[in-house]
Amino acid sequence: MASNSVCPIMGHDVTDDGGRVEFDGKTIGFCCSGCIEKWNALSAEDQAEHLKNPPSEEGEHGDHDHGEHENHEAHGDHEGESA
Repeated sequence: MASNSVCPIMGHDVTDDGGRVEFDGKTIGFCCSGCIEKWNALSAEDQAEHLKNPPSEEGEHGDHDHGEHENHEAHGDHEGESA
């Protein structure tokens, strides 16, 4: 089980199939596998900061393309977009 309930990259709820990584002795969960790639690209300092202050769901998604992963519909913040 993940120690966090909010994805540290996107700010969405952690999902069962979003993937997990170990960080600082804790299991960190994500909303989708694409976020793990972004997580792995961060420095340890930035990872810790993202855990303390994850982005809000209403915030910017940056260059993360939700069309690249299976959980697109799970995010629920794409009104008017087609999958």
